[in-house]
Amino acid sequence: MRFLNIGAYPRRKWLLALGLLALFLASSSVLVYQQIQKAAIQESIRQRVDSVTSLAFYSERELLRLDNAIANEISAPGGIDAERLRLRYDIFLSGMAWLRDSPSLGDLAQSKQYRGALEHLDAIVAVADPIFAQKVLARQDIDRLRPLLQRLEIDFMAFSAAATSLESREFETLSKKMLKQSNLGFGLLLTQLTLMALAVTALILRNRKRRAEQAALIELNEALRLAQEKADVANQAKSHFLANVTHEIRTPMNAVLGMTDLLLATRLDATQKSHTESIAKAGRSLLMLINDVLDFSRIEAGHVVFENTPFQLDDLVQSVCVIVEPAARAKDLVLRSFVRIDPGQSYLGDCLRLRQVLLQLLQNAVKFTDKGEVSVSIAGVARGLRFEVRDTGIGINATALTGLFARFSQADASSTRKQGGMGLGLMICKRLVEGMQGRIGVDSVPGVGSVFWFEVPLSRAPSTGTRSTLSQTPSAGALAGQKATPATDHAGKRVLLVEDNAINQVLALAHLRRLGLTADVADDGQQGLQAANAQAYDLVLMDLQMPIMNGLDATRAIRNGNGPNAKTPIIAVTANAMQSDRDACMAVGMTDFLGKPYSHEAFDACVLRHLH
Repeated sequence: MRFLNIGAYPRRKWLLALGLLALFLASSSVLVYQQIQKAAIQESIRQRVDSVTSLAFYSERELLRLDNAIANEISAPGGIDAERLRLRYDIFLSGMAWLRDSPSLGDLAQSKQYRGALEHLDAIVAVADPIFAQKVLARQDIDRLRPLLQRLEIDFMAFSAAATSLESREFETLSKKMLKQSNLGFGLLLTQLTLMALAVTALILRNRKRRAEQAALIELNEALRLAQEKADVANQAKSHFLANVTHEIRTPMNAVLGMTDLLLATRLDATQKSHTESIAKAGRSLLMLINDVLDFSRIEAGHVVFENTPFQLDDLVQSVCVIVEPAARAKDLVLRSFVRIDPGQSYLGDCLRLRQVLLQLLQNAVKFTDKGEVSVSIAGVARGLRFEVRDTGIGINATALTGLFARFSQADASSTRKQGGMGLGLMICKRLVEGMQGRIGVDSVPGVGSVFWFEVPLSRAPSTGTRSTLSQTPSAGALAGQKATPATDHAGKRVLLVEDNAINQVLALAHLRRLGLTADVADDGQQGLQAANAQAYDLVLMDLQMPIMNGLDATRAIRNGNGPNAKTPIIAVTANAMQSDRDACMAVGMTDFLGKPYSHEAFDACVLRHLH
């Protein structure tokens, strides 16, 4: 016993204890590290599941957005917004590219659900690319995509379910392996560290991709904003161009038609009268064509504003019948009108637009009817009023009826057709009626005749005890047949004519002299203002677009000044035919509005109305 180093035992025990403790700590550290590593791997798997789920959700969301955009465009009135659909389709394709190449798919890339979704996606692209490559999208074409999109939506749901199931199985398998490999120690630790590094790398890559997508979205939003600004500028330029075209065309047309009327009032032989009447007829046809083109441009630009003012039905019917009556009489046609409800009852609506539609239908009926009669009738229906124009003309076959209200469409579009035209009139009628929340249609039998009808939801206007007029400024046709007051009734009355166009000055002065009126002429707005401040006039005829000072500024200065004509009636006589021009005239204090070109009947009625 004495050879034993008793003092060494405590040291050995401490060394053993320290060794055991170190081993325990090492084992515990390994176990703890394994648990930490296991938790990290579980988090990585969860992130992968979230990534795949987000991928499926994003793809399904873009799919639904494209489907909803197509459904909205199909159900919306008017034309299809092709650019909006193409943008939505491009966004959808970018999301599908992510679906094809995402590193998060793993074994899911070999699943039948994923392959089935890609097959249906390829089928959609094969059908959709040719459709969206077209300049104009047709409803029937894009409607073909909806069943394919709905089938792909089902595939995405199956793909999402498969992803969840597969990832759950992978998690289970990995957990079992972790339990079996708990004795690998340091090797398992290194494996866990490697897996953690891979998970971090995947997270970094995903974050980078997400930042890139966010940057792409920001760039796309900026591009959309710039595109919207460019579109607004283009629309504004289009409006200015339309206004300038209106003025520049109507100004010489006023001279052509006005001088032709003056020439017809002189003594002409038969040949001269025939030639002059041909000029007048061609000029009126050209004016109708110009009006159709301008109306079409306004409708396409969305610049048509509908009013809601009171009017009488008999005024409306009389105004259109008076216009078409000479053409009907020339063809020995009977022109009839029937107002099957109280004709004196006032209704609220846009009487000018109603008159435009009714006049277009009546003119078409007279144009395509060679014998018999043409009639217009108004009757009450459940949703408002029904207007019908019936003729005994050539009729329209069933094939032509289907596209009759489309733009540039004609029942007879052949080069040998008897009647001309651009095919805009009925399209304009349809847009105007639909703009008034109504509907329009036609019933026709070839060789028997046609019935064009439209219904609009008009309400009765409250009684005011006075009779309302059709509009502030009657049309030329509506005033045909009205007799000018004899010249002796206006002896001594003076008119100030502010007009920069020399030919239109001659025309207006001729009309004023015929009415027995004395007139002074100013060549621009500044001269007109000086004349108005120097002498009192009974009436002022004011052009709008003039050099130095325009008619609006001159009228504003006259109204705001203390001159002798601050209360004198001022009539705008202008080729600016936009509704905004009329509103601007009323805003500065003008009394009435006479658009160029005008007939002598319209000129007489407008002038005499404000001299009484």
